[in-house]
Amino acid sequence: MTTDLMTADAPLYPEVKPDSVWAKTIFTPTYDPMEFVKTNFMIQAKNTKVVPFRPFRTQSLFESRLGLSNVTVKPRQVGMSSITLALMTAVSVTTPNIASLVITHRDDTTETMRDTLRNFVKWLNEYHGMGIVIGKDNSDAMEIVNTNSWFFFGSSTAPGVGRSRTIHMLLGSELAHWQGPDPGKELGGMTESMPDNGLIFLESTPNGAEGPFYKIYNSDADYTKHFFPWFIEPSRRIALHGHELTLTPQEQMLVTMHNLSHEQIAWRRWKWKKLEAEGMYFPQEYPEDDQSCFIAGLRSVFPAERMIQFMNYARVAMYADYPVPGDPWDPGGVLRVWEEPKPNARYVLAGDVGGGHVEGDLSYLIVRDAATGDHVASLFGHWTPERFADESVAVALKYNMGLLCHESNGLGIGTVNRCTNVLKYPNYYYELRGESRGATKPKPEDWQAGFNVSPVSRARNFSKVLDETTNGRFRSHDENLIRQMTAARYERVRISGGWGDKITLPQHVHDDGFMSYAQSCMLMEQPVIGPEQRALPRQAM
Repeated sequence: MTTDLMTADAPLYPEVKPDSVWAKTIFTPTYDPMEFVKTNFMIQAKNTKVVPFRPFRTQSLFESRLGLSNVTVKPRQVGMSSITLALMTAVSVTTPNIASLVITHRDDTTETMRDTLRNFVKWLNEYHGMGIVIGKDNSDAMEIVNTNSWFFFGSSTAPGVGRSRTIHMLLGSELAHWQGPDPGKELGGMTESMPDNGLIFLESTPNGAEGPFYKIYNSDADYTKHFFPWFIEPSRRIALHGHELTLTPQEQMLVTMHNLSHEQIAWRRWKWKKLEAEGMYFPQEYPEDDQSCFIAGLRSVFPAERMIQFMNYARVAMYADYPVPGDPWDPGGVLRVWEEPKPNARYVLAGDVGGGHVEGDLSYLIVRDAATGDHVASLFGHWTPERFADESVAVALKYNMGLLCHESNGLGIGTVNRCTNVLKYPNYYYELRGESRGATKPKPEDWQAGFNVSPVSRARNFSKVLDETTNGRFRSHDENLIRQMTAARYERVRISGGWGDKITLPQHVHDDGFMSYAQSCMLMEQPVIGPEQRALPRQAM
């Protein structure tokens, strides 16, 4: 005998409480979704048996703290995606005309979530005889016939998903790992398809202090932020039978700050070693605070401890000399100054050239004291390449006519050409290219303005940044730069018939500040140029 949830004469389950988030949604569910889950839902345990869904402590805390828009630093092995999918299913099988969108970072993960939803419905029918009918069911959509509710599916690799329909509930899973050139723009297209009182679930394991997940979690946006450290779950401990551990200083700090037991520290040690052997990093997979987890990573280029120090060292600029407005299509930018130019000091300025439009990379110029290596100012904005040349020269003149350079590839050609041929800036960087590279008597025509970025030169300059951070010579207050550095990862690539590591940044992470700083490391090695030489073309020096 089946139960028709939509036509029952009396309420079968507790109704939504007036003060809960569910009462604020545009679709106000027929029954309290969490109570419906706890009463009826089944789930497959790790031993493959189908058992009643009994929420973990973390899952219950999550549901009790829900807002209309939610962003969650996703801990491992506590079923955050499972509880979210269960709540969405509970709403969809009891409330009419609900449209839900499920998006993940990969097609196979989206398919796994679709299987989870299908199993929830299957077990509601098998164990409770609810007679829920699934109509259309494919990789793009699943229909709940009884309530005329729909689940739509997609991955971040398919642009434009969710833009053509009104969505009441959105699950964006592993947002920090979304593929594509602009995950933030894709997410914005989805959320704009929702009413203001729709329900948004964004969740992810961290992946660097950059990108839309990090920005949303650390912004003042109207999102309820959820963070659950690993030690909330009471099962995460190993019995020591009265023995006590000899704690490291870091472990002692955790015990003191969070009142942890030695049994919990024993579990932490065991899990840390296990993950390390599997190529993963405990602080990223099982976060202990909601800042260092964004920086931690086994394949991170820069050590997490260093990056945390740099983030703490970053401070507000002494002043912002700009914003300088751009042309009607050019939004302009800002100059941040941490140290004014000192008389007779030598400075180097390295620039990475963007496209001059709001959705593209910034144009970024970094100013460093050539003697101390201190990063003293940053100029960045969405200028056209030619306008960026004007602003770069203005800053270079401010900093004692410092040695100025931009990348000469692609859009950089316009910036380099304007600096040298139009503005005729006298202290511009030239390098040897072609057959004259390494020659004792180079040809004059082989001196070329600007810095030519190639895979070899990029790798060389990246390694210089790593050397500075390792040896304590990195001194920057620029939070934009430091956040980009946290996203840098080693990628295994084939090199000369073998395997090696290449430093890369995820496709969606802007690398303009990082590239500028890397180029500045090269400029730091250039010879001192006296005032009498500044009036001469670089090739004459």
